[in-house]
Amino acid sequence: MFYQLFNLIFSWFALGNYYVSFFILAGAIEDPSFGLKGIHVLNDILKYTYLGLLVMCFLLSMGNRPQGAKWAYTIAIIGFGIITIYMTFAAFFLAIKGIESVRIDNGGKLSFGTLFQDRIFFTIVLSLVATLGLYIFASLLFFEPWHMITSFIQYLLMAPSYINVLNVYAFANTHDISWGTKGDNKVSVDLGVVEKKKDSNEVEVAVPTEQKDINAAYEDAMAVLSSKPPPEVQKVDEKTAQEDYYKTFRTNVLLAWTLSNGALAVGIVSASTKNKDDLVGGYMGFVLFSVAGLAAFRFIGSTAYMIIRLFAGE
Repeated sequence: MFYQLFNLIFSWFALGNYYVSFFILAGAIEDPSFGLKGIHVLNDILKYTYLGLLVMCFLLSMGNRPQGAKWAYTIAIIGFGIITIYMTFAAFFLAIKGIESVRIDNGGKLSFGTLFQDRIFFTIVLSLVATLGLYIFASLLFFEPWHMITSFIQYLLMAPSYINVLNVYAFANTHDISWGTKGDNKVSVDLGVVEKKKDSNEVEVAVPTEQKDINAAYEDAMAVLSSKPPPEVQKVDEKTAQEDYYKTFRTNVLLAWTLSNGALAVGIVSASTKNKDDLVGGYMGFVLFSVAGLAAFRFIGSTAYMIIRLFAGE
């Protein structure tokens, strides 16, 4: 139960945590000692691109069907995939620079213990082991490593879309309870039938032609226009009231989710720009250790399941 609760809270703040991770990684490689001239320009472009794609996903999710906005969603998925490639490059680049820094500080000598004394190297390696390492080890343990070869890269590139595209669409459509009904929720409405002559493109419409019929219709229309309409009592039917309730619930949940993630991202980003390294480093350490802990718990559970099946003879 504690795992489910912690995982729920962690999933709730996944939107903000992913942007914070991108911001911290992008900012870390701007260190002048790395000699990457103009890297801050690329980082600024990617930051605005990230936020622009995220806003686009929110706007699309509020009214557009995914089938009707295929190109927009495709652009968003490709954009987040490119950002993931950049984040992966930044992570490995920082890990390599961390190794070089440790080697220089120790007079050209490296050891397992001195490597993990470097904070940047330790956090990067921890995040990689918690994702890549456990996935590879579990696949080998279950004798099913083939998907790691055929689809793991695609999974890594699609991973941010699960957070920034699917999550946004799900929260923005919480009021839609028709998911999974396979279209059975649609009500057929008879709009009438128009008949036409056989082997012809013409249709016949019955209209009054005699003068008395025309006068009678005119008098009826004048009587309706001259009489004061009764006061219209607006009464919301049960179906509309139910839809309003669902949409209000959606709005409240979406507001709470968006504002809480936005507040988290703004707080950490502001602390980073004010050089509060202890606060930012402590929070990123908490996030990375949380990822590692959740992954380890899932690994232990899956391993225990395999052992139980092995001894049960299944």
